[in-house]
Amino acid sequence: MTDNDNDNKNANDGIKSPSSASSDFYGLLGIPRTATTDDVKRKYKQLAQKLHPDKISKNIDQEEGEENRNYMKEVAARSFGKIHEAYDVLIDEEKRKIYDVYGSEGVRSGLEVSMNKRKTVEEMRREYEYAQRQIARERADAVYQQSGAYEFKFSGAHFVDKRLRATRRLNKGGRSIVEMLERVSGMTDERLAKQLIQKALGDFHVEDIGLDFQSGNVSASVNCAISEETDVYLQAQFAANADGRGAGVLLVGVRKQLGLLTSIDWHLQMPSSSSSAMELTLDQKLSNRTSGTMTYSYGQDQLGLRLGLKRQLTQTHVGNLDWTVGPMPGISTGCRGKAGENGVWKFDLNAGVQNMGVTGSYQRKVINDEHKNKIKKYSLKLGTMGIEFENGTMAALSDGESSVGWGVCIGVEGCVLKIKYRQRNQQFVFPILLAPGLPYLTGRTAMLCLTIPNALIGVLRNVLIIPLLKRKKRVEKKQMRLRYASEIDDNRKDAKAQQKLVFASAREKRLHEREIGGLDIVKAVYGSFEDVSCDVTKKNMTFPDDLNRDKNKNNKNENEEIDAWIDVTVALQHMVEYSALELHENVSYSALLGFCDCDPLDKKFLKIRYRYRRALHEVCIAQDSQLHLPYDGHRIAETFQTLDDDEPDINDVVQGEDDNENKKEEDVVQEDM
Repeated sequence: MTDNDNDNKNANDGIKSPSSASSDFYGLLGIPRTATTDDVKRKYKQLAQKLHPDKISKNIDQEEGEENRNYMKEVAARSFGKIHEAYDVLIDEEKRKIYDVYGSEGVRSGLEVSMNKRKTVEEMRREYEYAQRQIARERADAVYQQSGAYEFKFSGAHFVDKRLRATRRLNKGGRSIVEMLERVSGMTDERLAKQLIQKALGDFHVEDIGLDFQSGNVSASVNCAISEETDVYLQAQFAANADGRGAGVLLVGVRKQLGLLTSIDWHLQMPSSSSSAMELTLDQKLSNRTSGTMTYSYGQDQLGLRLGLKRQLTQTHVGNLDWTVGPMPGISTGCRGKAGENGVWKFDLNAGVQNMGVTGSYQRKVINDEHKNKIKKYSLKLGTMGIEFENGTMAALSDGESSVGWGVCIGVEGCVLKIKYRQRNQQFVFPILLAPGLPYLTGRTAMLCLTIPNALIGVLRNVLIIPLLKRKKRVEKKQMRLRYASEIDDNRKDAKAQQKLVFASAREKRLHEREIGGLDIVKAVYGSFEDVSCDVTKKNMTFPDDLNRDKNKNNKNENEEIDAWIDVTVALQHMVEYSALELHENVSYSALLGFCDCDPLDKKFLKIRYRYRRALHEVCIAQDSQLHLPYDGHRIAETFQTLDDDEPDINDVVQGEDDNENKKEEDVVQEDM
C-alpha cells in the first residue's frame, strides 16, 4: 500500500439503497452466519407459520379494513418469498458457499451453472474475480480516464527571519530601504545611523507581505481503453523556475494484457534528454502471493535493466525487492503493512550509487463523527540525502471525492509547509518554504515553523472549513433523503404490516414473560439519532417519541428526525424465546422481520428499554452488532426504577403507530384542500 493509495481512499464507500439490506439472507431468517442446517430449517418453519399465504388469514385482525387486509396479504407474500429464497440458498451447501463468498449477486450470476462441479472456494473466487474484471473492462471501453498532478513551490521564509527580509527587499529595490537611506544620509552620528538601519531592516513592512514563486511542475495524463486487452495512455510533464526557464516532456505508451496473469507496458519519452527515453515493462504473476516485474530502459546511448519482486508475506504485510542494473546501479527492499485497525506503516532500505539510506513512515486513520476518513501521517527519512521528519494530516471532505491535507516537513534543506488538495483524479500540492535550511533553521525558527502554521490551520479549520462542510453535508443529506423518500415510506409501511402479522404472537409472549418475570420489551426503536448516550446510573437515554411528544408536529425538521427511525417493540418481543433475545454480529438489522432502513445516509443504532425480573434495563448498540438480552450490565440504578403501570402496553404501541399514520394522511388531505 503506497502513500497515494491511502490519500486517494474515499471517506465513504457509497450510499446504498434502503432496500439493499433486505438481501442479507442471514438477517431475513434472524440466524448467525455460523448457523447449522437444522437451525436454518427451524427458523424457516417458525417464520413460515406467520407469513405463509395459506396461514396468513389467522394472523390478520378481522377488524382491519378490506384494503388493509389485502395489503397485509401482499406484504406477507413478498416477505415469504424473500424468506423462502434465503432458505433455499442457505439450506444448500454449494449455494451457501457461493453466497458467503460473493453475496446474493454471486448466487444469481453465472456461477450457479457450475455449482455441481464441486469447486473450492479459491477456484470460485478466481472465476468470479475474472468475470468481474471482464465486466469492468466492457464498461470502460469508451471511457477516458484523466488524471493530473500540479505542484507549485513558494517561499515565505522572510516571514520568520529578518535577514531574509532584508535580502528580499534589496533584491527587489524596496521602498522602505530607499526611505531609510534618505533619512540617515545626513546624520553625523554613524553609530546611531547603523542602529536605525538595523532596526529598519528588521522591522516588518507592508511590502514584506506575499509569497515568492520558486518553481512549478505540472503533470497530466489520459488513459483510453481501445480494446478489452489494450490501453493507450498519454502523459505530459512541464516544469518552470522562478526565472522563467522551463522544460517539458511528452510520454506515449501502450499497456496490453497478455493473459490473466501477464501484462506488458511500453512507453516512449520525447524529447529523449532523460536517462530513460524508452521503457518496456513486463509484469508477471508468479503465484497467488508473488508477482514479478522486469523493466528494460534505453536512454543517452545507455542500457538499463530493473528487476522487481513483490510478495504478500501475511494477510496485512507486503514485501518488495528491486534490483537495478545499469549506469546507476542499486538495490532496494522494503516492507509495508497495517499497524492495528487504523494504522499503516512503511519501511524502505536503499543502497546504490544515487541514493543510500533508510526511509520509514507511519499513517494513522482517525475515525470520528465529523471526519470519518482523517489520516495522520508521521514519516522519518535518513540517508545520504540527509535527514527529514514530516508530520501531516489528510482529511476527506463530505462528498468523499475530494480531500484536503496539510503538514510540516523539517530537514537539512529547511522547513516546508505542504498544503494538498485532491478532487477526484486531480491533485494539487503547494509547498511553502518557511526556512531555507542551515544556518537559518535554528531551534527558534523550527519551533515557530511547527507551531504557527498548525495553529493558523487549526483556527481556519474550526472557524471556516468545518462549519461550511457541515452545512454542505446537511444540504446533501436533505437531497438524498428526498430521493429515497418514497422507497423509505414503502419499506416502513411493509415493516409495520409485518409487525401486525406477528402482533398476536408478540402479545402472548409479553403476557407470558410478564407473568413469570422474564424478558419484557418495554420500548425499542431503530434508526439514526443525534443522542446515543446510555448511562444506566443516570437513565439519560431518550427515545424519539419522548423528545417530540409535546412538540409541534408541523415542524419539518422535527418530522425529518421522526422519519429517521422506526418503532420495533413488537418485532423484538416476537423474537424473544425462553426469556432471552439474541442478535448476531454482521447480520443486518434492517433485514429482520418488522425492521427497515429508515436512513441510508447515517449510522443507525438500536435503543432498547426492557424489564427482566421486574427490574428496568436500558441499552443502545450500533447496527449489526452482537447483542444478548438479558444482561446485568444493562440494569439501571434503583433510583430510576418505575412501576409497570407507568409504561405503555404493547397494544398502545401499535395503536399509536396507526394514529400517527392516520394523522399524516389527514395533514396531507388538509394541505390539498
